[in-house]
Amino acid sequence: MEPFSLPDDVQQQEQEALRFVPEEWGMQRQSEDTDFLFLNLGPNHPSVH
Repeated sequence: MEPFSLPDDVQQQEQEALRFVPEEWGMQRQSEDTDFLFLNLGPNHPSVH
């Protein structure tokens, strides 16, 4: 069995699928006088256990 390899185009496609776009969730990136920061507390972060 050959070692696993992920073609560059497939990797790019998978990475793009993981991109968080706040507008797709009904959120704003900023308000009149505030910019928002979205933190990714993914599955390896202690706060989710």
